[in-house]
Amino acid sequence: MFSIFKVEIKNCINRNEFRIMFIILLSINVFAFVNTCIFVKGYGISKLRSGYEMSILLYPHEQAILSTILFVLPLFAAIVYSDSFISDVKTEVYLYITTRVNQNKYIIAKAITVAVSAFLIIFIPFIINLTLSILTFPPMDYETNGLPAYIIEYIPEDLFNWLRIENPFLFSVFSITIISIFSSLYALLTYSISLIIRKNKLIPITIITMSYLIISTFVNILPDGYSYILTNLPSPTTTSPFYYFILVLILLFSSSLIIIAAKLKNKKFEIV
Repeated sequence: MFSIFKVEIKNCINRNEFRIMFIILLSINVFAFVNTCIFVKGYGISKLRSGYEMSILLYPHEQAILSTILFVLPLFAAIVYSDSFISDVKTEVYLYITTRVNQNKYIIAKAITVAVSAFLIIFIPFIINLTLSILTFPPMDYETNGLPAYIIEYIPEDLFNWLRIENPFLFSVFSITIISIFSSLYALLTYSISLIIRKNKLIPITIITMSYLIISTFVNILPDGYSYILTNLPSPTTTSPFYYFILVLILLFSSSLIIIAAKLKNKKFEIV
């Protein structure tokens, strides 16, 4: 299992899609940091927030960039490696692999690689943005709406605002981890769909991305719908109820797990 996993990781890293998406997300995060620096150039320290608050995660001037990333998160995640199974089928690479390793191990190793790569493609660029902000801006807030500089304004509507108050650094890393987990789960779900629909690698990506956007659009129409839309869930300032937040995570993971497990148990399953 470990040997095939190493092969999949190497294939993923060498893939043009992985490199392109990493460069795009890294560029977006670096641009957001530079844009923030330009925006606050000439500001007195009384108008600056802490490095944690000046990152792409929380600084108001960069929320449009963060919202755009979250809006297309399933697409970004899926492009990285979720369609690799279909690519292997089309090029018949799977024949070479499955003559040397167990077919189930191959499918599981690829699933793990899909999840890990989609996680890292988000986590690393966001961590770089956070690090640059922490190194550049003050360690505490000075723009506090009249509160003392060492006090962080509490926003009760935000689900994880309590953590932002207790430990801003941990909150920032936690927020990045949450976005990365959602990226990983969307990529994994796309991969599981590709085990069923193998004619065109764009079909599973389109199904997950369009479902994500359509569900969010319809839910947003409902009363208090913004708190329940999928595009809002990974946000550091999400106002979703905790039970709903956990429920969506469980549904995304269990859906992928059920599909993959069903294919593994089906002895008649062929990768053709």
